[in-house]
Amino acid sequence: MFMLAMALLSAHPDDWAAKAAKYPVGTQLTATVESIASGGLGVFVELEPKLVALVHKSDLPRGKTPADYRVGNEVQVVVTSVDAVKHRLGARIPGPAQAPLTRRYPVGTKVKAVVESIVAHGVFVLLAPDVFALAHETDLPPGTKPGDYTPGAGVEVEIVTVDEPRQRIGAKLISLPKR
Repeated sequence: MFMLAMALLSAHPDDWAAKAAKYPVGTQLTATVESIASGGLGVFVELEPKLVALVHKSDLPRGKTPADYRVGNEVQVVVTSVDAVKHRLGARIPGPAQAPLTRRYPVGTKVKAVVESIVAHGVFVLLAPDVFALAHETDLPPGTKPGDYTPGAGVEVEIVTVDEPRQRIGAKLISLPKR
């Protein structure tokens, strides 16, 4: 998730505290596309007059790019984090409505998955179309490391965390890599 700065054009520092309280994590609201960030970085949206946020390209629905949005269009956004001290807010534009992740993937559930990619700190697995989980290197079987797994390989994982607002799932790899 990308942390983004909110531009609150006000002389009173308490105004930001009030704005932060108005938009707690999980708040869903309609915003207006104000502009497209240069270099395809994301989309600037206006939450209310004088309150503009950047939705980073990584927080757009899968398959969407900033170029898919038009100035003046209304979009649904979800607040994912708020930092009143630094005047920052995390937000995303959700994809098509689906059942909450916590209902589809309760913590403790064992799921068959496919290794999607290997990163230095773990293994990304595909649980279902457009649903990914990260198995952190500390959640791999003893004696294994991310590089032991191969993209495309079938594995079994156990769901260990679900962060609904940020649409993130943490998993523990149960299957040993095929050697």
